[in-house]
Amino acid sequence: MSIGTHKEERVKYSCSNCDDFEMGKQFTGISGTDGEREYEEIEPPNECPVCGGEIEEETISN
Repeated sequence: MSIGTHKEERVKYSCSNCDDFEMGKQFTGISGTDGEREYEEIEPPNECPVCGGEIEEETISN
């Protein structure tokens, strides 16, 4: 069994219409682990819970 490489990833979700919604998720660890799978399963809402606007996604590189 091989162990994956170290991985860092950060994603920010925000509303395109208002400044009242922002959600972030971050993973720092070994790829191919349960933690990475749980990170991948976290999904933003389909629309802004405040105003119903479209959600934008931004991947932040370190």
